[in-house]
Amino acid sequence: MVADSLVTNSLQQQLERLAKSLKLAHAYVIETNDREATEASLTPIYQSFLCDTATPDNFTACGKCKSCLLYQAGSHPDFKLLDGRTQSVGVDDIRAVSDWLNKTPQIAKNQVVSILAVGNMTENAANALLKTLEEPTSNSFLFLVNNGGEKLLPTISSRCQLLKQPIKLTAQLKQEYPNVPDYLVGYANGNETQIKAWQDEANQAHYKALYELFVAWLKNQVSNNQLNNTMQKHAELTPFFVYLIERRCKQMILNNYLSNAEAALSVLSKFNFAQKNIKGQNKELALSAFIQNLESWVK
Repeated sequence: MVADSLVTNSLQQQLERLAKSLKLAHAYVIETNDREATEASLTPIYQSFLCDTATPDNFTACGKCKSCLLYQAGSHPDFKLLDGRTQSVGVDDIRAVSDWLNKTPQIAKNQVVSILAVGNMTENAANALLKTLEEPTSNSFLFLVNNGGEKLLPTISSRCQLLKQPIKLTAQLKQEYPNVPDYLVGYANGNETQIKAWQDEANQAHYKALYELFVAWLKNQVSNNQLNNTMQKHAELTPFFVYLIERRCKQMILNNYLSNAEAALSVLSKFNFAQKNIKGQNKELALSAFIQNLESWVK
């Protein structure tokens, strides 16, 4: 997850400040929980790096020069996008970018590369990217968009400057979206785009049903099998179920049920590790065992 500390300056403002102080870095990691909002915020930033008239003191795209018009048309030869949202970014993708960066910009003063969902890089791609970061070409800028705080290689993070998408306080979001349940606002973790979508009650339905079933399970009103069967039908809600467990553990800690909370968090940690690292495991059996192991600790 993105750190809890509140960031209020826009990405554009953060970069304008860096440009004015002549502290622009070669590469940036953009931490975000709201992918759509971040991508929208980055669009004018990429244009600023390519604009013919942008300067350190006025780091804003003019929107009228040849570079700006080409970028707006989606055909700027000095801008490259790698989209890891739907499929992983492979080593060949990164090598192609590295070769491209070794060439002279065709039109603009700079070359700009954006890698969306950088956490979806393969291990070999990450190692290839590290080489590019270690030997940066002049007038090139890389933006690595990291959704939900996916872990990057420390060697990559250490060679990039960190920027964070501004987020609103949870209390403010609850006030602005009163028809979205508190547990969904909390689960969104600052993703206002997602919260907006949940204003339509139809988009809440599966989450609401699972939440109510979870509460009934805690009260021993439904069985492990009933909860498990619902989870098996809606495997896409597993992250939400994990959030509900985390939320329950926090409540238990506040009520001084420390040993039970610690035991439940240990079970949760093992489940999360297995989900991410054990290839080919039977996810249905793993989820069933997870629910059974949690039962004695969280109720």
